[in-house]
Amino acid sequence: MFSLGAGSLFRCRMCDTAFYSPRPTACELSDFYASQTYRDDYKSGDMVGEEFAGNRYCQFAQALRQYDEDIFNENSRRLLDIGCGTGDFLKIARQNDWQVAGVEVSQDAVLEANKKLERDCVSLELADQLQGNRNAYSVITSYHVIEHLLAPLAMLKQAHELLKPGGIIFIETPNIGGLGARLLGERWSQLKPVEHINYFNRRSLFFALREAGFVDITTMTIRPQKIQSVANFPQIVQGIMLAAYEIVPKLNLGASLQGIATKPR
Repeated sequence: MFSLGAGSLFRCRMCDTAFYSPRPTACELSDFYASQTYRDDYKSGDMVGEEFAGNRYCQFAQALRQYDEDIFNENSRRLLDIGCGTGDFLKIARQNDWQVAGVEVSQDAVLEANKKLERDCVSLELADQLQGNRNAYSVITSYHVIEHLLAPLAMLKQAHELLKPGGIIFIETPNIGGLGARLLGERWSQLKPVEHINYFNRRSLFFALREAGFVDITTMTIRPQKIQSVANFPQIVQGIMLAAYEIVPKLNLGASLQGIATKPR
């Protein structure tokens, strides 16, 4: 597609996923996510805090009800959040009658999440969940995780194992098929290796979920909760841009991509 940093962005002709090459090693990624710079950037970012998590939960619940309202009638609803950060989303979900657990790669975030949730329900490795939790969860969520992974399909397959038959996976990731990505090209803000090494559009996310064994796959796009890029424009221009942000998801050109799918019964 084009050069990017010290490497290049390519697109798979079969599944349409865009990916960064050369791929970082697992050790390089581990060092990157353990760095103080990354932790500081995460804590000061837009996607943290209980207010953000509350808004995220409301959108999730609305989308889930539209997809399968019966899930909310279950007596014991178990939810696993892959990439749960410091647990704000899990805290909100628990307040809405979910039994919650999470996975997070940062040891500091795991400790903070477990303290916030007042129990040891967040672990470092997704593989840890496979010990005794196969076919256990009603819903698995994963927000802005698969773009970071060396093996995103492997994660989706593990999630498939952990869901009970009829369970639902809910994925969100930046949309390389969105209007912003199309207009900005290599200047798109989400192109940031080695942090993001995979980029999905509706076709490629559908393909990945199908390859992992899911059925009844639905994809859609949404606008971001916070739109920092318009802050420095004149008020009238901000109004036009904000209106555009509301319209483009209806054309499946929104900034974030979501996928919802079911494990066969």
